[in-house]
Amino acid sequence: MRESYGVYTELWDIQYDLAYVSPADSIDDIRYLFNSVKEISENFKDEVQESPEFEVFKPNKKLSIREAFYSNKKKVNLEDGINSTSGDFIIPYPPGIPVICPGELIEDKHVEYFKRLMDENVDILGIEDNCISILK
Repeated sequence: MRESYGVYTELWDIQYDLAYVSPADSIDDIRYLFNSVKEISENFKDEVQESPEFEVFKPNKKLSIREAFYSNKKKVNLEDGINSTSGDFIIPYPPGIPVICPGELIEDKHVEYFKRLMDENVDILGIEDNCISILK
């Protein structure tokens, strides 16, 4: 929407786009937003968009976030971080909800999930160059 229509939205993912309107927006602004969404819908109605499946995991907390934040950390390859305590948040975006928080155990199910998301080109805060932060 931003590139093609100049419309800046609040939150989005592969299937949804959240736009706010306020008393500062004119009827023409709202009409433009509505028509833009309608045009996009008409142009892409025959395309099937596969959406990544997002999972929720029960945290396995080893330390408090505070303790983990102030601990010594090191960067390791994602796979080498299995069974280690995370030194940072790991947050896929969208949806922008942490999967791992500092002080939580990184398990093989998390790594497999992150790999699947990366294969689907989902941005993941806390994974850089396939490396994560763990406690020493």
